[in-house]
Amino acid sequence: MGDRDRLALGLLGRPHGLHGEIALRAFDPDGRGLSAVTLPIEVDLVYLAGRRRETLVVARRSPDGWQVRFRGVDSREAAAALTKARLEVARALMPPLHEGEFYVADLIGATVLGMDEQELGVVESLYWNGAQDVMVVRGQGGAELMIPAVPAYLRRFDESAMRAWVEVP
Repeated sequence: MGDRDRLALGLLGRPHGLHGEIALRAFDPDGRGLSAVTLPIEVDLVYLAGRRRETLVVARRSPDGWQVRFRGVDSREAAAALTKARLEVARALMPPLHEGEFYVADLIGATVLGMDEQELGVVESLYWNGAQDVMVVRGQGGAELMIPAVPAYLRRFDESAMRAWVEVP
């Protein structure tokens, strides 16, 4: 599968309890992506050094986000070894999007325009700054813009044309 075939749902945090559960900070604050999948489900855990396939067997809401558990991970120590991994699922397993919705990952490669139609560059990558997704836009001459991917700045996205209109901060 290519990168466009998978979607990141969140980052694994610290272990929870003694029996292999671990905190998950979902990228979608409402956790709709995680609550929509039927468990058990095959997921990828992505690290700087590579990825590994696991089976997600428990995903439950908690006051701080989500608590998850993987098949065969049955101790606090085993869960701790998963800390800082990005959890990804196959896009095909996600529910259909509503009119006007899109996955933030689909912004990569989009041409970015100001509200005045001036071309600002292309979305090169995205990162999570702890509060929101941020688009890294590479302009002509190598200039780099970082624009929050939130409605106050990202005003419109036409996925079929791969064009995004932004209000420049």
